[in-house]
Amino acid sequence: MSKKMRAFVCVLLSTVLMLSMNVWGGAIVSAEETAVQPRLSYTNYVDASLNISSSGTAYCVSDVEGYQGITTSIHIKMELQKYTVLWWSTQYTWEGSINGYYHALSKSRSVSNGKYRVKVTATVYSGSNSEEVEVTTKAKTYSG
Repeated sequence: MSKKMRAFVCVLLSTVLMLSMNVWGGAIVSAEETAVQPRLSYTNYVDASLNISSSGTAYCVSDVEGYQGITTSIHIKMELQKYTVLWWSTQYTWEGSINGYYHALSKSRSVSNGKYRVKVTATVYSGSNSEEVEVTTKAKTYSG
């Protein structure tokens, strides 16, 4: 492959990568850890956070808010995941549902040394219609 062709392919792939980073399902990712404010019909926002104490307790929190008068119920699935060699492996899973337009889930668990994150999948309903939003925190490392 010629130098000109390699340069063209490199520029093309870089452009595609930059464009794909700016468009993600119509959602805006804030500068905060994982606050996502989707432009969706029933979901106002989905947020997740992870804090690990010096004693090795992981505090996992998720917040989901719909729209009053539109959102009828919310189901949250929250997973504490650990990075193991090549992928993220789910260590613990918690779920909760509520009839209403706001739901929060807060759980804690002892962890061993490693890199962790929290993945939240929120299913937000308006009657029999629903939409799903997935949010993942930045990874945090614990080394006791």
